[in-house]
Amino acid sequence: MSASLGDDSDEETSEEVPRAADTPAISAPTVLVADGPNRADRYASWIDSPFPVETANSPAGASELISPKIGVAVLGAGVSDDSKQQLLDSLGVRNPFARSILVQGDDEPPMLEGAGYDICLFTPLEEDDLREAVSRLARIATYERAVSAFFEYTTHAANMQVGKSETALSEDETYQDIQERIDQTKAALERIRTSMDETDRRILMESLEADPGAGFASEDAGAGGGRHPDKCSDCGLEWGTSHGGGLANGYEQLGAFVWKCTRCGSVQQAANASHRWLARR
Repeated sequence: MSASLGDDSDEETSEEVPRAADTPAISAPTVLVADGPNRADRYASWIDSPFPVETANSPAGASELISPKIGVAVLGAGVSDDSKQQLLDSLGVRNPFARSILVQGDDEPPMLEGAGYDICLFTPLEEDDLREAVSRLARIATYERAVSAFFEYTTHAANMQVGKSETALSEDETYQDIQERIDQTKAALERIRTSMDETDRRILMESLEADPGAGFASEDAGAGGGRHPDKCSDCGLEWGTSHGGGLANGYEQLGAFVWKCTRCGSVQQAANASHRWLARR
């Protein structure tokens, strides 16, 4: 694992949580590029804006750089398939929201064994192809992280509402700070969502469908989209059926892939950070 990749001359807490606008969930993710020095530097120069980029010239060096801040990993043709799989496994553990691009030699087949990568490209790699792939996966990774942050904030807010009056909540600085972060994160989610195309939305839907335990119902027609679970995981109220008595259809949609039960107030999310196989050629 410590060997060089060789010559490539051919080319929070409840009381104090960072504001949503300043969290990694909203900011541009760091891109890790692992390959021989020539290709790694060239790829980094292609994708260095607006993304922070870190490069590694050995599998061991790449492994050391993998952390929760890495949102997209580009594993180049100089990395062996075995090392790629090990790095993908490590990436999935350290940041389950991260996405990955594999670059294979033009005479090599795609990596078909194992799971954990999103897009496979081939050398000679064009700048526009790499930038488009990185931008797409960074957008999706950021969206999923923002959904997770939104879920945490709304869950915390819902827990704080229990047994408190609106007046007490309006005077609670922590609660008001959380509400501000909810609004900021929701606005960020909307900005990202409006920038998404059909391929992005298909990828997100495949993220949900990849989870056999999700139990999602049919596509929502309401604002925000997404597929709601069949029922509340806490109180068991069926969702998607009119109940009357103030329960409406059983849930209130707080954001894309985030819902609140109208009976017990439980907040649930359906975003699944498992990796997908999105593109092979």
